[in-house]
Amino acid sequence: MKKIRIGIVGIGGFGKTHLEAISFWQEKGRCELAAAAVLGHDKPLAANPSFPPNMRIYPSCRELFEKEKGCLDLICLPVSIDQHAPLSIQAMQHGYNVLCEKPAAGTVQETLDMSKASRETGKMLAIGYQNIFTPVIQNLKKIRLSGKYGKLRAARTIALWPRSSAYYMRNGWAGKENFNGKNIFDSPLQNAVAHFLQNMLYIAGSAPDQAAEPVSITGENFRAKQIESADTQCLKAVTGDGVRIYMAAT
Repeated sequence: MKKIRIGIVGIGGFGKTHLEAISFWQEKGRCELAAAAVLGHDKPLAANPSFPPNMRIYPSCRELFEKEKGCLDLICLPVSIDQHAPLSIQAMQHGYNVLCEKPAAGTVQETLDMSKASRETGKMLAIGYQNIFTPVIQNLKKIRLSGKYGKLRAARTIALWPRSSAYYMRNGWAGKENFNGKNIFDSPLQNAVAHFLQNMLYIAGSAPDQAAEPVSITGENFRAKQIESADTQCLKAVTGDGVRIYMAAT
């Protein structure tokens, strides 16, 4: 089996989780960490002795995109939310398949632009909702599609995650509505616990490879912390198949 040659943009923050996953599969001979763009304060991390000795390191994503053409199968983008859309689009336009962290972007329009770039370039764009591939979620999906217990009528999730003030100080964009002049709306449903919302939409989808699309959404935002965005949210949605989705998160 051919090894997947991977490049990554950003090796600090959540990039460390990507590196751990890549390392796990690299040991099994399934992939190779071939290149990395090291950004800003993460540059000292580039001396990590666990990196492959032949890994190519670049001081910017632009240089990585330009110099690795034809050498990589996948670009991973564990970057700040404001960079999801522009870097995903740039990577696809340079000929790379992309795995971008969730959320897809800060606004609906940006996600539409990303989808358009994927169609126009013919390159894969995946968003890091990896939880839908876990055995539990896949089993629930099979049960839902089989109709074994009748028609799915509703799904509900409550997510309660304690977070100290340090959580909102870990980077420049946590808990912000805007960052670097762009809307990002960092919040539980937009970012931290978005996996659980996606899990429900995926299970509600009418085909094995489809998630349901809401046709109506009602939501409320609250905050207890001294932040710009919300730290507590409630959402009610109805899908095209009439499945009611409920979620409360704080």
